[in-house]
Amino acid sequence: MATLSGFLAVAMSLYQLLYISALFERLGIFIPRTVYLASSLGFVLVLVFLMYPVSKRVRPGKIPWYDIGFIILSLAGTGYIVYVWTTEAAFQYTYATPEGVILGLVTTFLVLEATRRTVGWAMPIVVFIFLLYPAFSNFLPGLLHGRGYSLERMMGHLYVSGEGIFGLPLGIAATIVVAYIIFAQFFNESGAGKFFINLANSMVGHFRGGPAKVAVVASALFGTLSGSPVGNVVSTGVITIPMMKKLGYPSHFAAAVEAVASNGGQIMPPVMGAVVFIMVEFLGISYWQVCVSAALPAILYFLAVFLMVDAEAVKTGLKGLPKSEMPSLKATLRSGWWYFIPLVALIYFLAIMHIAPERAALYSLAILLLMGIGIKDMRMGPRSIIRALKEAGKAMLTVSTTCAAAGIILGAVSLTGLGIRLSSLLVYLSGGHLLALLLLAAGASFILGMGLTVTACYIMLAILVAPALVLMGVTPLAAHFFVLYWGLVSFITPPVAIAAFAAAAIAKSDPLRTGWTATRLGAVTYILPFMWVYGPALLMQGKPADVVVAVVTSIIGCVALAGGLGGYLIGRANWVQRVLLIASSLVLLAPGWKSDLAGIGILVPTLIWLWQVQSRFKKNRAVPV
Repeated sequence: MATLSGFLAVAMSLYQLLYISALFERLGIFIPRTVYLASSLGFVLVLVFLMYPVSKRVRPGKIPWYDIGFIILSLAGTGYIVYVWTTEAAFQYTYATPEGVILGLVTTFLVLEATRRTVGWAMPIVVFIFLLYPAFSNFLPGLLHGRGYSLERMMGHLYVSGEGIFGLPLGIAATIVVAYIIFAQFFNESGAGKFFINLANSMVGHFRGGPAKVAVVASALFGTLSGSPVGNVVSTGVITIPMMKKLGYPSHFAAAVEAVASNGGQIMPPVMGAVVFIMVEFLGISYWQVCVSAALPAILYFLAVFLMVDAEAVKTGLKGLPKSEMPSLKATLRSGWWYFIPLVALIYFLAIMHIAPERAALYSLAILLLMGIGIKDMRMGPRSIIRALKEAGKAMLTVSTTCAAAGIILGAVSLTGLGIRLSSLLVYLSGGHLLALLLLAAGASFILGMGLTVTACYIMLAILVAPALVLMGVTPLAAHFFVLYWGLVSFITPPVAIAAFAAAAIAKSDPLRTGWTATRLGAVTYILPFMWVYGPALLMQGKPADVVVAVVTSIIGCVALAGGLGGYLIGRANWVQRVLLIASSLVLLAPGWKSDLAGIGILVPTLIWLWQVQSRFKKNRAVPV
């Protein structure tokens, strides 16, 4: 079973590489886009039913009879689309034939079942609700009332036409996302993961609370390529969490640090777990614009986490690892500086050359492989290449199933015009007040993000929630970043908090306690989105002077926030000082020169107070008893 699934995963990765590199076209083989998506989904569904049992009670290594049936039906459902689009593509764009209706319903069920097996119940339940809407909207009141659609019309749109299951989300996953997953797997297989861990160790490992700071730096470096907070936790957490526990950090705190740092990888340019490229498609702007706008919030996020880790180290008296156990920065860079070349090349292709994202990833992969010829440490043999292709294929299963499911939502919204109705409903519920709408959008984003992958989470929110914010005058870029950040909140906030729970499993800590600690460490995630809606300078938009002021005041605000939540800034802070620090941070993060002056007016006296207390403490300690 493992051999068969491994072979199919490698075959799928190779097939997708040949398509996105246009080698099929050079060989004279033309594959329509919908045919490619259908055949890719066929690979995915077969692999899911081979690798993911229907429940934990099923004995691994054995395929039940019903999974064999699911595999046959998966091939029939996707094969039908291949047949239609290669022989008579134009004959049923609007209404499906009877066999199209049957196979469409079967394929829809298989997509939802595959999604349930890979990411849980949350996504299939949401999709099922959106599936019911076109059929029964004529029975609903008010803004949700619609005309109602027949099964022939629904399956014609959601299944045959290439607008639903085989629409934009799956198209992005099977072209752009797969290119970066393959690049990331080859990059890691070349030894880059180990190098970045060593680099983080050499940079901050010897400082107080060093291992926790290593987790923050390593996750920022690795997480931007991983595409998954949980995948990042599992990859870097198995190294950093034991290091933190060995130094003396409580298990729940060590797990929370890793969860929050890993979650931040999804907002750190240049790749942002491939969400950046989906955002580019939705917004119709350049890759570089999104990366520039994402840079300052990402820096503030990791700065706040870094400072709170430092505060915890001071309060608990934790020192760094001995320098004798740490590799020197110079030696570490000397042993692997070349790993930066493919990343620099990737940024160059995207930002300077403006090459299509999937091609940029393939060119960077080619550079990586060519470098392996001359650099022994990067060299990959046949086994390493096959392993990278296999792991890339397996990593695509979660992304592809959730994107196919998200395509059903997008198809239902485009068929019925539900997106406009939902936006109007949110605006109506907010009473026309922007702050109320932001709170509603934040809550909706948090709930919809529960249990989903980052990619599926963002796609759903971009379809369902972001348009309401734009309708109220929020800039599209600010609206999309708002829902992205509030969707990511669910990965570290109970009751779901899957990134925190994954880290807790490694640390053997209490999951809920880990989740609440992660909530405190990632507090800046909850605040920043509101700030850039009112002050787009945080997203590097506006006059240069406004941007400079926003950069300076937001950094100071994050320092104050970390000090207030962590209980340390210059010296230990009592509860009054912590409240003042948090208050000053919120005022400083708010846009406008008046709020900046007010924030400084609160912060400076508080810092003087902290400094005086710390000076007296040191003086008293110096007096002999």
